[in-house]
Amino acid sequence: MKKHAKAAILVIGLSSGLCVGAVAEAATLNVPGVGTVSFDQNNISDGGNGSFTGTIQPSGGPAADFSCSYNAVTGQISGASTCGQILNGIGLTNIERALVAARVNAASSLQAETNVRLLDNLVQQRVGANVTVSVAAAGEGAGTGALFGAPTFGSFAFGGGSFLNDNRLGFEKSGHNYVATVGVDHAAGNTLLGGYAGYINTNISLKSLEGKVDSEGWLVGGYVTQVLSRLLSVTASLSYLDSSVDFRRTFTGANVISAYGHNEWTGGLTANALLVANQDYAFSLLGGVTYGAWNDGAYTDSRGITFAKADGDNTYVRGGGVFTFHPTGAFRPYGFATYSRLISDPAYNGRDSLQVGGGVAVGSGRVTGNLEVGTLLLQSGQSETSIGFHLRLAI
Repeated sequence: MKKHAKAAILVIGLSSGLCVGAVAEAATLNVPGVGTVSFDQNNISDGGNGSFTGTIQPSGGPAADFSCSYNAVTGQISGASTCGQILNGIGLTNIERALVAARVNAASSLQAETNVRLLDNLVQQRVGANVTVSVAAAGEGAGTGALFGAPTFGSFAFGGGSFLNDNRLGFEKSGHNYVATVGVDHAAGNTLLGGYAGYINTNISLKSLEGKVDSEGWLVGGYVTQVLSRLLSVTASLSYLDSSVDFRRTFTGANVISAYGHNEWTGGLTANALLVANQDYAFSLLGGVTYGAWNDGAYTDSRGITFAKADGDNTYVRGGGVFTFHPTGAFRPYGFATYSRLISDPAYNGRDSLQVGGGVAVGSGRVTGNLEVGTLLLQSGQSETSIGFHLRLAI
């Protein structure tokens, strides 16, 4: 994912959540009510703070030095009595727009990446690994031509969420992401075909903007698992999410309100290979690729500032393993580890992540379920803990 926003005297580059300020060149402006302003310094930090120093040449009066400091995302200005007029004349709104857009885009990207992990875990890992283990545990009675045996229908429900925290300078945020889905699938021969629909809710506190993003919407998805043998299966999945976003931030002590639409698309392909399986334990490996994309609609906030449409996309490759105790029993503890690498943005240095966790699957026959907890590692300054519950009923 890579986004760029430009202002008259500032360039903010956003690449997977990184913000870099640029130093403006010396310039001279005619500011109404102030005079001719010459400035030669503009330091923008990741936190949004900046400063101008220079001289003011009023019409018909002597030149005077000035110094101004400000925070472009909160509207706080200090220094000479004319700093407000000077900064507005220079174009503080453009700086504000660029910084706010960078932070909102980072929040949208974080939300999309979190949803990818939740849905990947539901479909790519759990469905694929469970199918491989269950087919292998069925023994030789099913024959080799129809590994699932007689055609069957199943229904399932999934509820889960992630709790997020980000301490990177200028992008500090925390919050949660909740997903609930229901679906059905059909197994026949060597193929499992399924679909689901659900609801999603996101609440992220954007500390760097003294604001908050609230989002809710619906999602749909589908998947197909092809069992190639008793030890190998391949799962492909697609999903689409449509949500509405309410965004509030603080500027000069007052709320700035805005709303826009947010969409996401994901697609993935994963192979699950069962290496070992007996009555005591089973160990399977997975490997695959996932693509995710998102966009935010253009909007105008209550300050009258317009923000352009924003979008981004990510492609990940990943590999991991699932270790299950007593895979044929009614009580099946398991652990997992999945390593992912972002391959769509080689310039970004935080491309590696590791998700580790475990859970317990219970039940057998018509009713089964599992409860799972995981955490995200290798992400400097960021943390994410997820929890999910999956219930399945054979029809």
